[in-house]
Amino acid sequence: MKNIAKIAVLSTCLITQFCLAQDAENFSVIKTCSQDICSVYRILEGKSKEIVKFDTNKISDIKKIDDNLYYFHISCGSPCGYGHYITSKDLFLTKDNEILFDKNRKCIIYADWNEHKVFSRILSDKKPFNKLLYDFSNMAMYKDNEDYQELLNTEPLHQIFKEDAFIDNKGTLHLYAFGKQSNLITLEIENACES
Repeated sequence: MKNIAKIAVLSTCLITQFCLAQDAENFSVIKTCSQDICSVYRILEGKSKEIVKFDTNKISDIKKIDDNLYYFHISCGSPCGYGHYITSKDLFLTKDNEILFDKNRKCIIYADWNEHKVFSRILSDKKPFNKLLYDFSNMAMYKDNEDYQELLNTEPLHQIFKEDAFIDNKGTLHLYAFGKQSNLITLEIENACES
């Protein structure tokens, strides 16, 4: 009787692991290269779709972040580049405006330089969405300050805040213009990656 129980438990574990492995393999992103060109494909439920085709030396390797999230980067010259996050439901292009990616929350913090805005993008199992976190164009303290205006108009916004940016355990985003030591602009934005 004990042996039958052990076999039943072992069988259940093996079947469960097999099923989980099958689910994990339902979605993947791969890169195939021939001569000087590489193509990136999204494979979902056995169907493949080409996402992009680009020069071999300009497409990075694909990083698997988890079973439902992949990332690769395309370079178009310094400092130009495009980061692609792909889920089974959506592809999100960061266009080199990424400030940080929080792997645990599956959340991208990125900037729109032209509009002087900072956003978050949550890559969940549901359809990913954008959330406006900060709008510099509405800040009176920056409108009348020529130094800040020159800074915001000449430097890419994501480059200004990329250094030392982090999200703490409480979910608060911390941004510092050119790092903590600069003392130029310090922002603390609560619930940055919450819907």
